[in-house]
Amino acid sequence: MTKAESFMSFREVHTTAWCDARDAVAQSFLDSFVRQNVAEIDEIKLDDRFEPVHLSAPERAICLELDHHLSALEINACVARRAGRD
Repeated sequence: MTKAESFMSFREVHTTAWCDARDAVAQSFLDSFVRQNVAEIDEIKLDDRFEPVHLSAPERAICLELDHHLSALEINACVARRAGRD
């Protein structure tokens, strides 16, 4: 086991109820403290199009490294648990 894997094994595993409670607290904060003004602008035009992006070798390496790092940390553990419940 790597040092990172060993460290992650001590991490607390959150239940679905914990994730739901955290989301409720966050939503309560947003409802109380975030402005809800209506924008006084004309309609915003939307232009959907896809354009290929060609990354250099170092940029691809950075993206792959970040992808592996985030996968190892299991950033989306709460989201995955909630999705399985639906």
